[in-house]
Amino acid sequence: MNKEDALQKIIDLAKRYQIDIREIALALKPTQDACPADQTNWLNKLYSYIGGILIFAGICALIVMKWQDFNIYERVTLTLGFGFSSFILSFLCLKHPNYQKASTPLFLIALFLEPTGLVILLQEYNLMLPIWWVLIIGIIYFVHQRFAILSDKALVLTVTTFVFGWILFAYTASNSRIILNLGFGFVFFLLGLYYQDKQYKITAPLFPIGAILEACGLLTLLSQYTSILMPNWGVLIVSLILFLQYGLAFISNKHTVLAFITLFFFYSFFLAAFELLGVSERLKWFILSSSLLAVSSFINHSKYQGIAGILFFISSLVLLLVSFDIVKNQYYEILYLGLACGLIYMAIIESSRILLINASMATLCFILYFSSQYFPHAIGWPITLIIIGFLLIGVSGIVIKLNKKYM
Repeated sequence: MNKEDALQKIIDLAKRYQIDIREIALALKPTQDACPADQTNWLNKLYSYIGGILIFAGICALIVMKWQDFNIYERVTLTLGFGFSSFILSFLCLKHPNYQKASTPLFLIALFLEPTGLVILLQEYNLMLPIWWVLIIGIIYFVHQRFAILSDKALVLTVTTFVFGWILFAYTASNSRIILNLGFGFVFFLLGLYYQDKQYKITAPLFPIGAILEACGLLTLLSQYTSILMPNWGVLIVSLILFLQYGLAFISNKHTVLAFITLFFFYSFFLAAFELLGVSERLKWFILSSSLLAVSSFINHSKYQGIAGILFFISSLVLLLVSFDIVKNQYYEILYLGLACGLIYMAIIESSRILLINASMATLCFILYFSSQYFPHAIGWPITLIIIGFLLIGVSGIVIKLNKKYM
């Protein structure tokens, strides 16, 4: 029986037993008998919330009153220990439907107590964190990550990463930060590889975070412990190392995020190489941007087209800016208009709105610049403005039509 058959049967029954439409509507409304149960449920929730708040407030008041009598280990246990226990308990509550609502306050308790315990621990050791405490903090943090990834809690993963990262880097010496950068960056990279087939959407940000941490750690290491001239040689070496690392990972796993990071380090390597070779700024950026535009076109027709938009934006913006800098105040500067229109045509072929916006804005801005340079005294600035206005309206209308027809 489908929906139409059910409605027809209801109509037949209503006609047979002479049931009015108002009686049907009244019967469909919730009965008044449910009100006492709803009121009881609401009161139970209210009492539970108030009771939980009072218990937590009492524990906090007791800790504050006796705080001066506790030693360092007792303070860390009361804050970091209880906070970590609350975090584990919150994920256990998520597995039981009857206790899922209790997970949120437990998360908040953990978020308050754990950073407090870490700050206390790090302040007591006067910015020099012993290695065994680093191991304990690392274990706690990665347990957080594992639970967050397995439970698909992106917010928990983000907050814990920010809190733990800020605390560790703020309360450790510069030498220890190198180890933390390299260690955490490489662990992020390994975690991304391990969970990529299980929770790829939530673990994809681990790759860029790992790349940033590793790059910072390697650059700091090279600047402090080697005689390599910074920043060009340092960027060259770091880019080569990370290009090989993420390039091999991309060849093995074929993921879009890895492709973007590999391209980033590939172009940063050549940027540093051109700087060391003494290539002029204009030529350097023109070569890099035009080649990236070609790579963007290739990626746009592959299964990695998710990153084509940002690549089109970066490459076209840099190419248009450096090209204008090259032709500005030259007798052939009108050729810039041909480049901008050519990019509009490319945007239509590639069905790229971002490329179309960049090229259209470049066309309009060049028309405005060219008019202000050569026409203000010939015809008069007011007439020139009117002409520019019609040109802007005309070009905008053409762009909108092209967008509707081809995008």
